[in-house]
Amino acid sequence: MRRDFEEWKVHRKYLEQEGVCAICGNPLSNGFHRHHLNGDPSDNSYENLQLLCPSCHFATFGKDNPWAQHKKVERKVMNLINEMINRAFKKELSGATMERMMDGFIKILQLSRREKGIDEQLEYPPPTIKLLLSENINREIMNSYLEGFKDGVRSVLSYRNKEEER
Repeated sequence: MRRDFEEWKVHRKYLEQEGVCAICGNPLSNGFHRHHLNGDPSDNSYENLQLLCPSCHFATFGKDNPWAQHKKVERKVMNLINEMINRAFKKELSGATMERMMDGFIKILQLSRREKGIDEQLEYPPPTIKLLLSENINREIMNSYLEGFKDGVRSVLSYRNKEEER
């Protein structure tokens, strides 16, 4: 029986992973999936929770990976777009025709995502956690700045002392 992880576990794991995918390190701010590490959907222990970007999560599905199937559709669409651009440079296509074809390509990609469930169960971090992470990042930036400033002051003082000794 599939059970869901408690929200507090997801929030804590998001902070622990510093807002990045546990596998590839991409930011989770664009959406993430909850993943049961041991593959047992009834085991909702904290140790069994991993937050993954959709690409890495779907890769755990093996040969039925909907992300890989969608990427094939994307590659086909990109090839068609390249052909269309080449034809436009040869003046075989008008701008209006290109625009209509691009609208069609966008629809194809949207349908592919919907059909393969790419965006289903996609979660986003709550604003409070995003704020907390940004505060931590700002604190680290400020500390780095202060350390650099201190190093600069030490360097100037060292230079002055050497000048005074001469």
